[in-house]
Amino acid sequence: MNTENVSQDIHIKDYVDILRRRRDVALIFFATLVLVVTIGSFIMRPVYRATVLLLVDSESPNVLTTTGMVELQSQNYFSYKEYYQSQAEILSSYGLAKKVFEEYSLGSLPEYKRAKEPVKKFLKTVKVEPIRDTRLLKLNVDNKDPFLAAKIVNRMAELYVMRNLYYISKNELLNLLKNEYLKLVSKTSEQEKVFKDGHPEMIKVKKEMAELIDRIDQEKKSVCDYGNIEDYLSSGSNHPLAGFKANNVSIQDPAEKPIVPIRPKKSLNILIAIILGALGGAGLAFFFEYLDDSVKTTDDVEKIINWPILGSVPDIDSRMPAADAASPSRELEKDLFVNLNPRDPVAEIYRSIRTRLSFSSTEERPLKSILVTSPGPQEGKTLSLCNLGIAL
Repeated sequence: MNTENVSQDIHIKDYVDILRRRRDVALIFFATLVLVVTIGSFIMRPVYRATVLLLVDSESPNVLTTTGMVELQSQNYFSYKEYYQSQAEILSSYGLAKKVFEEYSLGSLPEYKRAKEPVKKFLKTVKVEPIRDTRLLKLNVDNKDPFLAAKIVNRMAELYVMRNLYYISKNELLNLLKNEYLKLVSKTSEQEKVFKDGHPEMIKVKKEMAELIDRIDQEKKSVCDYGNIEDYLSSGSNHPLAGFKANNVSIQDPAEKPIVPIRPKKSLNILIAIILGALGGAGLAFFFEYLDDSVKTTDDVEKIINWPILGSVPDIDSRMPAADAASPSRELEKDLFVNLNPRDPVAEIYRSIRTRLSFSSTEERPLKSILVTSPGPQEGKTLSLCNLGIAL
């Protein structure tokens, strides 16, 4: 027989015995955890997620320049990857979130009223998911109101697309202004051959050049403000590209009102609670067993001392008729139980103890006396001594 298998079987059996003894603790923990999670999952207000699908192209479409319609240069992989990641960060930027937060008065909602930084808390409900091996981005917004979630995410996507168009328009406007300036420089060089510096034509050209430089500086210093993007793009007087909206980002699929909440996931929560409840209950049972140093069985005694166990006698009271419980002679009957009930299993146990005692007596060291003792009074010393004496 393999001794390793035997020791392993005993080891596993010990764990099973612990779980059996401490099943009440394990079951209470299991039931409490599953009940709390189940109730919490059903009373929790559901959260919905609205999603917009955006296309971030690697290059802008054809745009208008001084020489007509031209195609912008294609970018290499690493440049586009950096640009793509930058766009993902812009979608979840503080400025964009703040604009939408204020536009929809989200600060009046209960979840944001007591927040120290409500906009940052709102940003935690915004998530950008790049779709691998594509040029698509998912913009998600979570909210307890499904209709509001769809409105917010659509507005964020709209502002993002407008912001990108704003920068394209600004860049093209700067290119046009720079080209105009170069034309004036060339014109000045030609006029210098004919006119002197004080000539009205020279003064006029230099004035135009100074105005162009001022406007170029103003355009460079201007910062994107989500509050005036729409005005800028819709006003023809602000720039020569009004109505020409070349853009390399677009909304592929706008968000619709979500129907199914993303959380709580009731089935998943209950399943996890069942698993954790079972593991936690078992762990708690083992922990209680570790803290418990009391002796309950003969196995516990054998673990503490190296002495042989002669036997374990069950409670004799449970073997006697309940009607005789108040009888004055009940104690005497218990002391004489082996004599009065010679075929009872308890009598057999006492005879078994007698047999083991006889085996412990040898010719060299004969058994002369037996001591029966216990830690305290009324624990069965007299009963054990009398019945063992009868058996002997």
